[in-house]
Amino acid sequence: MEFWGVIFISFLIFQLGVNSNAFPMNDLISKLPGQPDVNFRQFAGYIDVDENVVGRSLFYYFVEAEKDPLTQPLTVWLTGGPGCSSVGDAFGSVGPFIVTKDAHGLQTNLFSWNKVSNLLFIDSPIGSGWSYSNTSSDYNNGDDITNKILLTFMQKWYEKYPVFKSKDLYLAGSSFAGEQFLFSYLVIYQHIFNTPKYT
Repeated sequence: MEFWGVIFISFLIFQLGVNSNAFPMNDLISKLPGQPDVNFRQFAGYIDVDENVVGRSLFYYFVEAEKDPLTQPLTVWLTGGPGCSSVGDAFGSVGPFIVTKDAHGLQTNLFSWNKVSNLLFIDSPIGSGWSYSNTSSDYNNGDDITNKILLTFMQKWYEKYPVFKSKDLYLAGSSFAGEQFLFSYLVIYQHIFNTPKYT
């Protein structure tokens, strides 16, 4: 009986460890400069969007929902322009922080969408924000290539954060992103969630 008790407790500890640290801890942001204390985690990093080319990556900033992030939906935020940084909107509109009036720190955004959803800000296309490529021709991109790269990004992002693949997904954004969303929606849902193709 003691043997099975030890096995059960070991399994329980393993499960708790997996559930609490199932995210890529190398991408964890402990605290941003001038940030107030918060009760949610933030992650940021690069995801390579082409296995055959070194140095073709999109940057992301991911913010957990304030309460029960593992039960909340995921909202992907893109910014139009085209070519503007989505991460910038994380600190000026829907993200968890806004810049203080004196621009020397951050304060909590009372209207942040992470009160009801996990937020994923993606600097897309290549060349916007911190997203980059070592191939100069990659900076001449249009909607088709941007959506293909975004699909690759989302597939790889879900590999890093698999728990969110089973959660509701919302696409949101500003400016030109509204035009991009229809195509992004169709590509993401058809390829990642295996939904039927819309005609």
